[in-house]
Amino acid sequence: MSDWHSVHKRPPVYDATLRERILRHGVMVRVCGSVSTAALTRFVWGELQRAFDCDDPAQAQYRFSASEYFERLSRLRVALREHFVAQHLIRGMLREFGADLAGLRCDFLRLRAVQSGGHKNPLAANAYLLHRDTWYANPQAQVNWWLAVSDVREEEGPGFFPALYQSPVHNSSALFDYATWKRLGGWQCPNSAKHFPTVTDEPRGTEKRLSAQAGDLWFFAGQHLHGTRAHDSGRTRFSLELRVIHHDDSTQAAPCNVDNASRGDASTDYVAP
Repeated sequence: MSDWHSVHKRPPVYDATLRERILRHGVMVRVCGSVSTAALTRFVWGELQRAFDCDDPAQAQYRFSASEYFERLSRLRVALREHFVAQHLIRGMLREFGADLAGLRCDFLRLRAVQSGGHKNPLAANAYLLHRDTWYANPQAQVNWWLAVSDVREEEGPGFFPALYQSPVHNSSALFDYATWKRLGGWQCPNSAKHFPTVTDEPRGTEKRLSAQAGDLWFFAGQHLHGTRAHDSGRTRFSLELRVIHHDDSTQAAPCNVDNASRGDASTDYVAP
């Protein structure tokens, strides 16, 4: 147990007690790779190998033009959303953690790719903005399941400000409307009219960086202030994210809204696993 996260060598039961720790108290939980998380990340790694036609997708950014790389990655992202193998593996992961599948709703599986030096591309600037997921109209009771597809060193991992979990920060979430966001194409569709909520003042407190071995899983609440961070490791960092809500948590475990002024409800698009 560190001062900002706990570590489990085996999958903890994803029950009301664990969800309350994550949501009400802002505890971040790292779980060492398990049978189900390893199976899911191995599958996605294989799909990355096929998408980029190479043995090491972490080096693929040096083999393709920026436009072709993005096109290949985008096709894979779309394919993973409804891939029957991915859906089967996700359900297997939820079962291994003892989750109450009947009470859950999930967003689609998201594949993240953070290129070495990617922060130097002005077109990628919005991907590096500090934010809370709640500023994008995600529910207060949302728990993110974040999986490392390959090893993630601390210098490559996303940054978090755990001390600000229950403290308001100045931000631009009041400009975000989920219906408008969807109409303009969401995350993967470039559109200069879209608004990306972020902090408007430099946050206080110490930033913590996630690290993980391939197959490791992190649980954290969507209200955590966090963001993709720049790295020059020479490799692309790949990770997966599944956003999960349980129908009991909105009234029994969700944290108080400290600073979110966004409009809409992204969870209307979440589905049963």
